[in-house]
Amino acid sequence: MSLYSDFNDIEADITSQNQEPLTKLEKKRIAKTIHTKLSPAKKRGGFIAASVAGIALSAIVITSPTIANMPLVAGLLEDWIPGEEQDFTAYKNPIGITATTANGELTLNEVIVDYDKLLISSTLIKADDFEYSHKYQVVPDIYIDGQKVEVVNTSAQSIEQNSSMFTVYSEVTLAAPLDSSELNLEVVYERLLTDSESDPIDGVKLFEAWTFDVTANQLAVQEETIVSTPAITVPTSDEGSFVIDKVVRTPISTTLYFSGSSEGTALDIQLVDAEGNVYSWDMASHEDDGSGIFSFSGASFVDKELAVQVRDMTTGDNIGDKVILPE
Repeated sequence: MSLYSDFNDIEADITSQNQEPLTKLEKKRIAKTIHTKLSPAKKRGGFIAASVAGIALSAIVITSPTIANMPLVAGLLEDWIPGEEQDFTAYKNPIGITATTANGELTLNEVIVDYDKLLISSTLIKADDFEYSHKYQVVPDIYIDGQKVEVVNTSAQSIEQNSSMFTVYSEVTLAAPLDSSELNLEVVYERLLTDSESDPIDGVKLFEAWTFDVTANQLAVQEETIVSTPAITVPTSDEGSFVIDKVVRTPISTTLYFSGSSEGTALDIQLVDAEGNVYSWDMASHEDDGSGIFSFSGASFVDKELAVQVRDMTTGDNIGDKVILPE
């Protein structure tokens, strides 16, 4: 009998789960970068990810004694990327390498290179004296040929599997895509994000890093990726507008790069497919010069009609008609 079958027979009392609110630092970090990774809510066949401004965030820790200390299989990236019944096997790089330091064992499970993003799954089995919880994240830095790769943003989440085991997911957005179809990467976990107000916003440097030398192939993603530069002006409220400069469609995600916005973080959009299914961003950035990015993980529009719908950030109401983007 497989491990998956064993889990089917487990009866878990969900009333014993605790919802623990984010710390002040976690809220501060999210508000500062305007980046978030949230589970999607399904609506009319589409996926709606709640914006950070509209809800109180919380993390769930399993405390049922039946499963609290049962080892789980390595976290799959499909379990973290928004969407359902997804299979990214053709695009993933299974790694399965374990590095050990005084802080415990860290196993690098999987890597996906998605245009200018690295999606990484790892499993931490912490040492008894290493302070760690679902509120902490070990985050990777990326090196190529000994040189640290410039990173625009890193989002991460730790999911507690038992008192000493955590699945750690990371999305690293690079300043530019890496052209080579096969990449020799050094993935170095040398920073720890904590919930302490006194710690640096980009994390505390670990005394000893977990280091992995891996080869990641992105050819399958590259072959299906479509990059367009529509330069379409999209109207917003109060006679405002912004320009969609670039659209990147991959089998994993869709990303819109825009400019000319005067609305700052008040600018909110959704994607709409030909069937009317709606998709909300899971990462957004807004720069002072009016440029920014909306990233929709798990929403692939390769060879599909893609439309943009502007929304009122406060009320959630649609503003104007949707704008169809050319491929």
